[in-house]
Amino acid sequence: SILNKEQRGYITPQEFNSLATQVQLEIFESYFHDIKTAHHKLQNQSEESDEIEMLHEKLSVHKVLDDALAINNSTGVVDVTSFSTTPYRLSNIRFGQDVVQEVGREELGDMMHHPLTAPTTSMRVYYRTGENAITILPVPTSAEAESLVADYIVAPTTPSWGYVVVNTEALYNSNTTTHFDLHPSEEEKLVTRILEMAGIVIN
Repeated sequence: SILNKEQRGYITPQEFNSLATQVQLEIFESYFHDIKTAHHKLQNQSEESDEIEMLHEKLSVHKVLDDALAINNSTGVVDVTSFSTTPYRLSNIRFGQDVVQEVGREELGDMMHHPLTAPTTSMRVYYRTGENAITILPVPTSAEAESLVADYIVAPTTPSWGYVVVNTEALYNSNTTTHFDLHPSEEEKLVTRILEMAGIVIN
């Protein structure tokens, strides 16, 4: 209705769903850049107006704590595809409350050459061994592996304006609709950005 206020036409439900998916992911991905930028700014002492706190609150609905990880006790390899949900970004790996530090393969090679910097059972590290696997060193025992947990962020659910076609008209269907998976405070930004992109489509 907003798009057609100047009688320039509407967008189809398929076009809306495509734009909605793109805009939601764009807003979601911007959180990571905004958090990085906010760390370089002067922080506000008020929790209600602290930029970093607000960004973490927006991300909180996408954070997952997973304690059902599949680990190979002979190699220390953790299969990421075994996670209960597909991670969008891995925050950290922990044994109980002890965080396992992520290192690059080159950095790991340098660490292993000196006994003072080599990974230990009290200071484990992990490195990525492919798109869907990480390796933990030293390799944990079966008993230690039971306390292994992962903190990660999952991508928002793909939104969809569900509809049924009646007499060539698309009518809203709540049974097949998937709502936006963003913090309520993003509503204005979401609507404005979709309208901007829809305007380009109509033009």
